[in-house]
Amino acid sequence: MKYLLISIFLSHVVNADPTILSAQVLFRHGDRTPVTTVPSDPYQESFWGLPWGTLTTQGMQQHLINGLKLKARYVDELKLVNATYSPYDIHIRSALHDRCLQSAAADFAGFYSDSKFHPQGGGWPKNWTPLPIHTNTDPDHEFEPDAPCARAKQIENERLARPEYLNYEQQHIDIVQAFAKGTGEPWTKWWDIIQYAGTLVCENAHGLTLPSFVTPQLYNDTISIRSTIIDYTAGMAILQALQNPELIRLRAGVLIKTLTGLFRAYTDEKLYAYSVHDSTISATLYALGVTAKMDVIGAGQPGYAATLIFELWKMDDGSLAIKLLYANTAEEALKTVTSSIQGCAGKALCPLATVRGIMDQFVVQDIDKACQAQ
Repeated sequence: MKYLLISIFLSHVVNADPTILSAQVLFRHGDRTPVTTVPSDPYQESFWGLPWGTLTTQGMQQHLINGLKLKARYVDELKLVNATYSPYDIHIRSALHDRCLQSAAADFAGFYSDSKFHPQGGGWPKNWTPLPIHTNTDPDHEFEPDAPCARAKQIENERLARPEYLNYEQQHIDIVQAFAKGTGEPWTKWWDIIQYAGTLVCENAHGLTLPSFVTPQLYNDTISIRSTIIDYTAGMAILQALQNPELIRLRAGVLIKTLTGLFRAYTDEKLYAYSVHDSTISATLYALGVTAKMDVIGAGQPGYAATLIFELWKMDDGSLAIKLLYANTAEEALKTVTSSIQGCAGKALCPLATVRGIMDQFVVQDIDKACQAQ
């Protein structure tokens, strides 16, 4: 009988379900005003009533919804953290832009909407707990892939001078010419219109009337080509060009070091959140394999409040594994995309050693040294 009980106990231990240990959540800021525009645009900064690049009320609402979605998974379903805020549970960090800081605040207003850690009465907002949000100093190479880096700029310029890019640009030069004529700007290259194309995305999202020369077909073609060029100049394998590991390392290596450094059984907190940019999420995906970004997002760029999550799990044999989840909008359900990581095909949970084997090659130890021009 004694041996039978021991056998049953051991069988129970061996067949224990996987257990989540921690989660690292990266989300893009919510809807914002354009970063800038051209003089001929009727929607100048005064039209928006907000500074350029500011989170809108729509963006705030997106992150409230996103926070509720995260709460459903990590508080209600997996019980990784408590419904009431505790500084022992969570650590929130943000890029330096106000839109990222505000998005983090809005997101966790939703996440901790049932929190009881706040004053009672006295006019205090219902169930709102103010949370600490930590930032880096400027320049921020961890959360800002486009932070000044001489070596990265060198490589980007080299890629823009390569035959495969010049051929691609020439195939679509008519769009540049249409933009130059329609705006009166002296634009001759695709890179000249990248930022204004982003402005049109913002205006279109708010239902504004676009310039008459921007037909639906021209708009769709512009946004598609813009995304391709963004991926190409960031080092992704596209336009018949190979992936550029050095450029990806320079743009994402500091953050990859942070993420992999927390892939361990015991961490100070259980949930780590990073409020960042679309470029940050894309740069992270580039570091997960040659086709990872395309597999997860496709040809576009991450949407407002897009969320990428690295969950660390303890398997029934004691080993550690990673589950990768993604949602492109606040309203979209999180989906498991672990199989998009190189070497993890067909797996919902991928051995940590496999994931580290891909990500570790992009870790940067000294970004200042790595960014020196050659």
